[in-house]
Amino acid sequence: MTGEAIFGEYLKIRDGVRYLSGGREYSYAEAEELLRSPDPFERVRAWDMIRGGWEGLEGALAGLLGRALAAKARAAAEASGEGSGPLLAAAASLRAPLMRALEAKAGRVGASGFSCRDLWARLPAPADAQMPLAEGLRRLGRIFDGAVEGGRGLIMEFFPGNRLLLEGDRPRCLRLDPSSPAVVRLPETFRGVYPSDLPVIARELGRAVHSDIASRLGAGAEPRPVFAGLLGHFFEELAWSGLRAEAGPHTAAELAFNRLPQLTADFLLVPATLEFEEAAAAAAAGGTLTADAVRDMEKRIFTVWLGAEAEGAGFWMRSGTLFRPEPAGCSARLAGRFLSLGLARGGRLAAADLEKAVADAAALDLGAWLAGRVPGGWPALSAGALDTLSGLE
Repeated sequence: MTGEAIFGEYLKIRDGVRYLSGGREYSYAEAEELLRSPDPFERVRAWDMIRGGWEGLEGALAGLLGRALAAKARAAAEASGEGSGPLLAAAASLRAPLMRALEAKAGRVGASGFSCRDLWARLPAPADAQMPLAEGLRRLGRIFDGAVEGGRGLIMEFFPGNRLLLEGDRPRCLRLDPSSPAVVRLPETFRGVYPSDLPVIARELGRAVHSDIASRLGAGAEPRPVFAGLLGHFFEELAWSGLRAEAGPHTAAELAFNRLPQLTADFLLVPATLEFEEAAAAAAAGGTLTADAVRDMEKRIFTVWLGAEAEGAGFWMRSGTLFRPEPAGCSARLAGRFLSLGLARGGRLAAADLEKAVADAAALDLGAWLAGRVPGGWPALSAGALDTLSGLE
């Protein structure tokens, strides 16, 4: 069975999951939205609903996961470029401050202590914090102008009606055809945005800028997956840093806590999934992957990264990345998140620096990129990542 066929089987199983509560069936999007609720009782209900929906599927999915990992094993080794040990160690150095921040946030969202179901809980935002989208884009322009030469102009190209479209159900960047500039799509709800929405927009704008530069340079070979979202992660980081620099202490703390779910996903959940994937791949290479073996890995790995409640949470079953045929999904996301921090190490960037970053992503392998930009490697980048966590505790 090909990798695409295996992923198709996974999608059939995923699409058959039912989320039931109080005699009503919810869509996964509705259940996920309840997990973000400021109300702790709603989060418990959503968590039970999601876990219950996937219960009993471990056996079928364990065997399917083994086949998926076997199908992409060789490509994954070629795409990663190096072992994951140093990368996982860099993420592990962030675990303690992130867990302290999660404990601090728990009290703010009505929980007596951090539980996995509270990962995505929202802090209520004051109504007067919302601004029109055009004002938000102008604010991003001011922030980027301080970090990148011509940064305001880069953002202003995307005013609504030009290269920014209000359509679809989630923010995304895409190129409609090879001869056209990339565009950014935002949901209609983004006509009014909160400060914490601006980094989300910045990420998609960064991806569009990356795509435009690559097209202009005729960058030839496709970059390794770790570089695919480089400018997107970088622009997102600039947005958060700029917003916090402009804010007073109270607002800065609110921004930090609103960013915490994404930081937790990037630096706890993704590395846990990466470690799980590698353990499952090793087990599958020795024979059929069983539900018992997967249960043991889940208990051993996710508990270490996310605490006791992660045991049996089924994160691995809900992670389409594990079943997709594309290799290095988790390692690429984690590495790319770290690598974006390396772009800002030399201070304000000239326009040529952005072009060089995109050109390097196509021309260099991971080792050469790190040697040229961050001689200290992953430990130096993880030390820089600690700056992004300041104000969370």
